[in-house]
Amino acid sequence: MPFLVLGQINFEPGYFIDNDQDKVSCFIKNEDWLNNPTTFTYKLSENGNIQEATISEVKEFTVFGGKSYIRKQVPIEKSPVQINNLSSERRPIFEEGVVFLRKLIDGEYSLYGYTEASKQLFFLETSSGEILPLVFKKYQATPSKIGENNQFRQQLYNALECDNFDEDMFKDLRYSEKDLMEIVTAFNACNGSFVSVDDEETFSKPDRLNLLLKAGYRLHAMSVLENPVFGVEDFDTTGGIAVGLELEYIFNFKKNKWSLFSSLTYHSVSFELSKDPILPRIGYQFDYSAIDIAIGGRHSMFLGEETRLFISAGFLAPITLEGAYFVNGQKINETLSTGNGFVSAGVNYQDFYFEVAHSFKRIILDQRDGEYSNITFSIGYSLL
Repeated sequence: MPFLVLGQINFEPGYFIDNDQDKVSCFIKNEDWLNNPTTFTYKLSENGNIQEATISEVKEFTVFGGKSYIRKQVPIEKSPVQINNLSSERRPIFEEGVVFLRKLIDGEYSLYGYTEASKQLFFLETSSGEILPLVFKKYQATPSKIGENNQFRQQLYNALECDNFDEDMFKDLRYSEKDLMEIVTAFNACNGSFVSVDDEETFSKPDRLNLLLKAGYRLHAMSVLENPVFGVEDFDTTGGIAVGLELEYIFNFKKNKWSLFSSLTYHSVSFELSKDPILPRIGYQFDYSAIDIAIGGRHSMFLGEETRLFISAGFLAPITLEGAYFVNGQKINETLSTGNGFVSAGVNYQDFYFEVAHSFKRIILDQRDGEYSNITFSIGYSLL
């Protein structure tokens, strides 16, 4: 399946309405805000100077094909949402504030969203202009039980009067963008009201998963301090095949530019270092194979609709399958240390990937300060 892109963050056509009700056409820096903004930057022309507008100066603004925000004074629910810090109070705790609300549904009855840190709130605007903060709150009912205040269901049931609606439609309603957009859209349709839907994230597109099959050529480097008198012994750089799978979880905010990934990679290598050309058994040998378990983060930059460049960083912990070290033909038993960081860069075109990764040095033989690192050139294909 081709990779879904929404474009790189840049200045895109849009407009804002100032306090004098003047509509200003401009180019707005589309940051695909995860949290509701209080400012934004814009240019009056593509080559114009960059300017900043604040919430005190602008009543609403829109990025064409993206998000729309409108300034409203509303009660903001301030109860903590972290499980280990929940309030024991069931009732919501409101503080009045002036904020930019994101337009999700614009119709006779409108739906707005507000996100602050890890907390997401929703507001319903009725045909009379009244704005209802839809209440959902988790609280510590008892020391061992978490309760939920689902007042928003009753609020919507009371506000959205339609012959086709019954109470059962609201019983299992979730406090989510998808469910609330669906019920408000259905109500407006029931009353024959035209609605405008947030066309960038209609009904909250899910985050995306990529499953990659990867294969590549790995250059292995290793050195040991066999004898402090003679110093460090460097093995010749040795090449080998590496194969694996990678699962990438791409977030649907910030234009799909951020993702987390985890991978499993199998590789094996045999190092040899002869100290005597006549007696090849006088030397060192290290046979090593492992499955690397990696986890990391990735940042992407998009070039058109089918191509992205990306950089990654993370940490890996190998599961050693074989780790045999020989000195003059005699096997030496040593503990193998594990774990190190890595960085990579690559390009993704449609379903195909090319990546170069560098794994930093780690101690692989404790008693001899054996250091190991690698560089991998890999290609991949998306299975999802």
